[in-house]
Amino acid sequence: MEVAPIVVEEQLLWLAGTAGVGYYRIPLLSYTPQGSLIAVCEARKEGYADFGPKFLAIRRSTDKGALLLSYAIIQEKPETSLRATSAGES
Repeated sequence: MEVAPIVVEEQLLWLAGTAGVGYYRIPLLSYTPQGSLIAVCEARKEGYADFGPKFLAIRRSTDKGALLLSYAIIQEKPETSLRATSAGES
């Protein structure tokens, strides 16, 4: 079964190149029974690649999305950037 979402209003949550962040990726939007919206994404400071410093950014609304609060950083560890390795590498 295919579900077509109903778009009532569009809102830009994050803008690449602002607040020292080059790219925002992997967004998630969740709705609570109390009417709050919580938006989370990964913010990549130096580039779009999977390695390099990144953190999680969050925005929330307590009025069903009418007003979104400024984003907050909920995790930042620029000194622990990880680089993927191929099978067999150590």
